[in-house]
Order: sequence, then C-alpha cells, then structure tokens
Amino acid sequence: MFFYFLFRLKQDLPLQFDPSNMAKRLDGGAFVFNPSANARMGVLPRHAENANDMQWFDVMPCAIFHVINSYETINSNQDTVVVLQACRFTTIDLSNMNSEEEDLKDYNEVWVWELNLTTGKVDREEPLLQSNQPTFSGDFPQINPNYVGRPQTYCWLSKFSPEHNTKFSSIVKMNCDDGTIVGEFEYGNMKRGGEIVFVSKENPTSEDDGYLIGFVHDEEHDVSSFWVIDAKSMDKTPICICEMPKRVPYGMHATFLTEKELIQSEMRHRGTISNLQRMERAKL
Repeated sequence: MFFYFLFRLKQDLPLQFDPSNMAKRLDGGAFVFNPSANARMGVLPRHAENANDMQWFDVMPCAIFHVINSYETINSNQDTVVVLQACRFTTIDLSNMNSEEEDLKDYNEVWVWELNLTTGKVDREEPLLQSNQPTFSGDFPQINPNYVGRPQTYCWLSKFSPEHNTKFSSIVKMNCDDGTIVGEFEYGNMKRGGEIVFVSKENPTSEDDGYLIGFVHDEEHDVSSFWVIDAKSMDKTPICICEMPKRVPYGMHATFLTEKELIQSEMRHRGTISNLQRMERAKL
C-alpha cells in the first residue's frame, strides 16, 4: 500500500501562472486564481510505469500550498481509499497576502478529502474542523514525522496574525480524529513566528510527546530568537528561548536532524564519493 500524490498546480488547481501579468505586476500577480477553472487531484502509484497509471479525482476549486498528511486505508465497503488532509484556500490573491484590510484577506483552513480508488469517486470533501469549534486561518502544518503516510491524530498549525497572511501570531494544536482544537500557544504582543518543526522526544510516550521549535521575531525590539515549546502540553511558557545574533526573516524554512542522523548522512556522503572515485579509477 504505497502511493504518492502529484499536484499539477498549473492546470489542475486554479492558481495558474499567467505570463502576461509578469510585466504588469511585481507583487505576485503572475499567479492568478481562476475560480472558473476545474480542479482535480491525482493519485499515482509509487511504481507506476507511465502517466496512464494516474487516477484523477475532480474536486471543488481551491488552492493548496501545504499538505498535512495522506495515507491509504480500507473503508467499511472494503474499498481502497486515500485520505488527504491539507490547508485549503477557497480563493487567493498573492498580491494581497500582506493586506491589513480584513475583507481582502484570504481564508485558509484545514480540509479533508477521501479519494476512493475502487469507485473512482470523492467520498468526502469538507472542512476537518468541527463547526462548533472556533475558526482560524492558518498554514505551515506539522505532524510527528514518524506518522507520515499513516493515520495520525495530531497536527500543529501556524495561525495567521491579525495583520496579514505572512506572519503567525500563535500555534494551534488540532485533533484530526474528531476535528477539535486541543491547545493554542500564543507568541505574545508584537511577536510573530515563522514555520515550526515538530521534534519527537527520544523515548516518547505518545504521538504528541515532543517539542515544537522555530524562530520568533519581536517586532517591537527588532530581535529574533529561537523558541522551544512543549508540543504535548502546549504550555504557555516556552521551554527555552535563545536570542539570535542576527535578524531571521519571516518565511524561513528549516528541518531538524539529530547528531546521529548528521553522522549517518556524512558517512553516506563519503561512501558515495568513494564509490564515484573507484568508478573513475576503473575507467582509467
């Protein structure tokens, strides 16, 4: 049961590249959301031999930048279903991402799709957050990486700040099984965060037993810092705050590697170089 998704944003999701706008606008206007265009998602088997192995599913028009998780399962009818969870814009204008006007902001929320590979139909396509929960707009989702490709319970999302959709004012912890919010960590007045990373503890006792790490900028004092937050308790007091010597810009992407993983990566790299050197000597 191995698969992966292929999203072709140019033709298959309505956020389309329009080269005619490149000379007209320098604020993201080269990409235009076309609400009249069709939208579809494709599931491609990992060992597909050609494009004909792609199975397409028509969905409602939207724009998706970041996926939370996806996995394969069997439903009550014994059908094979691919479940996709992602952050979904109903519509989006990249030129207004920094807008402070509320009516111009684009709303981004967590949705779930169930793509039935047996029937070829979309069994479910709706917001994951329950209607009785407080709504919020967010993105840059994170889960425990050990659960990628298989069912997970929790995800952590960065909540867009009141000013605009390029800064984050808090982290929201969501239960994806029942669509409820189970915690929120707020950065505080004039403090805005970027993308977070989930780091599991060495001997975790649960899926959410770990840390959330990321950079936060204090706009009042123009100081950037590195924060460590308890992902399980979502305690309002950070475990650790380390001031950075330089400004860290918003939008900074990162990952986390342990010392062991770094050593293993270096060994694999050296092994690859050695193999290439042996191949070159063999040619001589």
